[in-house]
Amino acid sequence: MVALTHFPQALSQQQPGISGFGFNASSGQSRFFKVEKSDQPKVCEYSYHEMNIIVEGEMTVSDSEGNVVDAKAGDVLHFPKGSVITFNSNSRGVGLFCGQRHQNEA
Repeated sequence: MVALTHFPQALSQQQPGISGFGFNASSGQSRFFKVEKSDQPKVCEYSYHEMNIIVEGEMTVSDSEGNVVDAKAGDVLHFPKGSVITFNSNSRGVGLFCGQRHQNEA
């Protein structure tokens, strides 16, 4: 049986780069990520299904179809396999993603 894992005050921990810490399993991955104001937005092409929940701050998320969402804490986003998604922020946002991918799959 798999035991419960607790990460107390996870959002208060310093998060280097775009990701803090993550969870890996044979059926998928999840990880905290942050998006900060930048002149070069982060563009991701998804070879798997992914869901994001914005847990702090705000970020602008857009897709290759021209849909744009000004996402804020509490918003949930779904990216189907094959999506091309762009992330940026006018300030800073933190999210948690859960992707249906295998370990070491980008």
